[in-house]
Amino acid sequence: MPDDAFTFRPVTDADLPFVLACQTSDAAAPWFAPLTLDQARARFGDRLAGRSPIRMVIAHVRGRDAGYAQLYRVGDLPTDGFIPADARDVGLDYCLAGDLVGQGLGTPFVASLVGLASWLFPDAPG
Repeated sequence: MPDDAFTFRPVTDADLPFVLACQTSDAAAPWFAPLTLDQARARFGDRLAGRSPIRMVIAHVRGRDAGYAQLYRVGDLPTDGFIPADARDVGLDYCLAGDLVGQGLGTPFVASLVGLASWLFPDAPG
């Protein structure tokens, strides 16, 4: 497997400190409200336990955890009756570990997530 090939595994409770570290990196902090570990457990608990349609994964590359992502069908999110896309479309949010930003991994990370989304949601359009 090439050095820049990403693999994925489900996020566990033990990964939450890493997820929070990714969210508070200089590159990601503007998009995330800071959370304590207890707040993260409350926010992500249903996702980690498989009780939510949002799938959270840890990305692994170059022999280490490299970031995390969440994938979901657009129609599975609260919409107040308005869905700006096909409800079967897949959305993804991702965050690369701060020390890996600027190393050319963003594009392969997103490409790998698109492949994962196609596998998780095979009937998604496009």
